[in-house]
Amino acid sequence: DKGAVFVATALAAAVGSLFMGLIAKYPIGLAPGMGLNAFFAFTVVLTYGIPWQTALTGVLFSGLIFIILSLSGLRELIINAIP
Repeated sequence: DKGAVFVATALAAAVGSLFMGLIAKYPIGLAPGMGLNAFFAFTVVLTYGIPWQTALTGVLFSGLIFIILSLSGLRELIINAIP
């Protein structure tokens, strides 16, 4: 159902943005990150013909790498190095 997908995407963006502002004290909107969904759905799965399960595994690994970069402090160094 397209309506359910729309609502789930909007809620995920809202909850993520609230957590970022209230818990992390870093008021930044996370909705633009939702474009990754469209990239995987239309480019990776439909254009390249990669199974959705494999594409979702790629998203899982990218999330794990992001967590490792965040916990190690390397992410902050990278962000601060960008002018």
